[in-house]
Amino acid sequence: MKNVVAVLLILALASAAMGAEIPFPPRPVEHDPGTWAFTTGFASAATGTFTKPWIGLAVGVTIGVAANLQDSNSARQNMVGSIAGAVGGYLLIKTLKRDWHRTR
Repeated sequence: MKNVVAVLLILALASAAMGAEIPFPPRPVEHDPGTWAFTTGFASAATGTFTKPWIGLAVGVTIGVAANLQDSNSARQNMVGSIAGAVGGYLLIKTLKRDWHRTR
């Protein structure tokens, strides 16, 4: 019986909250392209360390492009920074693994 009352109370509070006005509507957050470059470079290097470097490059580029498909002021700059960071992470892992001349 207590569970039913708790569920009904939660549903009533959620219904009331859904109709309430938001005091400060959220604004899109603009990120720095350098931050995107570092983040995707790290993701690319970390993934390429434990898999193959080209997989890390693909992960970094996917993160950078997919995360910036919104309509924001600096989305293109963020994508350029993220792709540059992913390529940097790829080059770093290729250098550290010393597999520049491997075909597979």
